[in-house]
Amino acid sequence: MTRCLRSCQALYVGTVRRQPACAATVRGVRKGEATTCLEEAAATAKECEDGFRRSKAASPVTAENHNAFMLAKLAVAPLGEVYANK
Repeated sequence: MTRCLRSCQALYVGTVRRQPACAATVRGVRKGEATTCLEEAAATAKECEDGFRRSKAASPVTAENHNAFMLAKLAVAPLGEVYANK
């Protein structure tokens, strides 16, 4: 399980580092880049959980990964509408 947690930590460090640039793409009306950035954040959460599944270990961060995944997907959903009204 420790290996899985370290792997998740490495994934999330990259995601957290990219968030300021991700926010800038949303504010800068760069829909394609913003969508990609947010989808990558959702993929990080899924990849973290998948690592636990592959190792057949119980994930102590399932709720957090689920929340991170859903928040990223929720942020992507209105982008088309926001950019259409600019």
